[in-house]
Amino acid sequence: MRKGIMFLIAMFLTTTALIAVPPTIENEAAYFVDPANWDANSLYTTYQEWDVFSPTPNPPNETGFYATNPAGLISPSLLPISPGFFSSSGFYAFSGNYSFKADIYNHGGTSGGGVPAGYGTHVIFQVAASQNPDGTLQDPNIPIGIFHDTIRIVDLSDQPITGGSNAEALRIDRISNIVVPTGNPIPDAGDEVFSEEIIAEFFLSNYVGDFRIIADAFIHCNTKQVQVDTLCAAGPVSLTPIPGPRDINDNNVVDFVDFSLLIGNWLNEGCEGYEGCNGSDFNLDGIVDLNDVHEFFYYWLEGV
Repeated sequence: MRKGIMFLIAMFLTTTALIAVPPTIENEAAYFVDPANWDANSLYTTYQEWDVFSPTPNPPNETGFYATNPAGLISPSLLPISPGFFSSSGFYAFSGNYSFKADIYNHGGTSGGGVPAGYGTHVIFQVAASQNPDGTLQDPNIPIGIFHDTIRIVDLSDQPITGGSNAEALRIDRISNIVVPTGNPIPDAGDEVFSEEIIAEFFLSNYVGDFRIIADAFIHCNTKQVQVDTLCAAGPVSLTPIPGPRDINDNNVVDFVDFSLLIGNWLNEGCEGYEGCNGSDFNLDGIVDLNDVHEFFYYWLEGV
């Protein structure tokens, strides 16, 4: 084990000037978070997560995960807007920018009732997307295809809702922004992509009806997973924490101290969640290994 640790230290000292590539193959979202202030059993909540995209109408089994309390609401739907279309792994477009929409049926909407007067809806929207590096030009600091400044919420007639505009969002933050290999065995077919996960939170004041979340995506962007959590409440709740950029000791920079803490958990197994193995299992696969070291290097010297 000592030889293994010495090897890692040597590798670290010779590669910190490089941008490391986390080895996780492009697939489902790794860093989506659950609401900090409620769960799927809380009263007046909905939870829907799409990791299976289908062009047919979306019953609960095609949503992937779906729960409401009380039960009995109309099932949600997630659809691309032209020129976006269903691909084998999500939504995609090669002829221009596109949009997609998630229709959420709320407890004060057409199929619900009984929500106390004066309540509003706290909404948490998360999306995972990837962008081919050979996609057309855009801001190099945001190399992924979801436009942060256009995510918004409207009613099912596309009319504005108080609290639902992009400017009124409680937060729109990047959860992760990494480069991952695709596992594509065909030469020159694209062996890596930019991968990003975004979280947005809104509070729709005095509104508990059905609503629509709309997001815009860049050409060649693959939208591959979406999660929406809602809570009808008297006011907005505190924002849900998201993982930091591998700053294990919370000193606002990713440095050698964090690396030493990672090595202190080397080959530990049974890690659970973001805090498992003292926060060193970055890719959440249950073990601290070279995959986590590679991802750590990507964030080297990044401040929080």
